[in-house]
Amino acid sequence: MTTEVGPWETGIGRVARWLPYATLTASTVLTLLTQDEGTSHVPLPVTFAVVAGAALWLLVFVTLRPAEWDRRGRGFKLVFFAGLLL
Repeated sequence: MTTEVGPWETGIGRVARWLPYATLTASTVLTLLTQDEGTSHVPLPVTFAVVAGAALWLLVFVTLRPAEWDRRGRGFKLVFFAGLLL
């Protein structure tokens, strides 16, 4: 028995793979646009460090995730979720 992947599933998979990066980019741009001299914000190097960490986290656990992690069960999913909470 074979299951065919339709065009919707393929498209949703692509969107699900790149949407986190798009939202991370959009939030970073919004942060840069709302920087004002009169208000206290987190310094830009700290913002960029957090963005880089989040991008690396997404790269490892979403984009480059080995198929073996899906078969191993909940351990890797729990690590991923715990990292998201940080």
